[in-house]
Amino acid sequence: EANPLEWLGGAPVPGGAEPQVAVHCLDCFLGAKDVVLPGHTDHWTTRQLLALHRPWLERSHRVCYHGAFQHALYDNTRAAPPFEVTAGETRAALWSLASAGRPGVSIGGHLRPVRAYYERITDCQFCLVPKGVGFTNGRLMESFFSGCIPVILSDAMVVPFDAFLPWPAFSLKPRMPRMPREAHDLVDFLEGIPAETGLRMHQSLIEHRCWFDYGPDSREDCSPYEGVVRMLTWQSRSREPHRYWSIATKK
Repeated sequence: EANPLEWLGGAPVPGGAEPQVAVHCLDCFLGAKDVVLPGHTDHWTTRQLLALHRPWLERSHRVCYHGAFQHALYDNTRAAPPFEVTAGETRAALWSLASAGRPGVSIGGHLRPVRAYYERITDCQFCLVPKGVGFTNGRLMESFFSGCIPVILSDAMVVPFDAFLPWPAFSLKPRMPRMPREAHDLVDFLEGIPAETGLRMHQSLIEHRCWFDYGPDSREDCSPYEGVVRMLTWQSRSREPHRYWSIATKK
């Protein structure tokens, strides 16, 4: 995590004050000296996703998310403004899409067996990556192997290797939806992206896949290991990490 959790206390609060919650330490990450390590997707999973990979323009679904919607920590883990939208609020907004019956939108709970989930995301063009208990989750790393363009919904998240990877070329990062209407506006925005733009982003996603492949086939000049070395030796690292790079959705 670029922004770790600080668990407050452990002893009861004197006077029966509000229950103690976990908060994100936003100032624990300093872009001038700290490096974000990309999450690990195991080799078996990456090969499964690559084997199921479908041409982007032939995919059946426009927007997908399948996973959890409720957890106590989604609501109780907080961050300071302007990052105060919780994972619980965003996932509740996404849940409103599950019963909306919008064509080409596949939103719902976990798909079982896991191969059914892999088949879905490799048949989808844009995959939502909502904030979890931390600022990121494995879905972001999976997207490089599924070829599903990630839509990162985690306001304070700092992405790996942002000093040299062109994240706006292969991902979207709008603000986290808080209300159902905002989730629907987000889908409207994704549906309006021209096919040539989406295909170009998909191709860029595939081109940069090697930076997130920890497997035995990783390249010497393009791998997570090389990325960390580059970041450690980078001489012009930004002191303020990039937070957003997508066109704002409708209000």
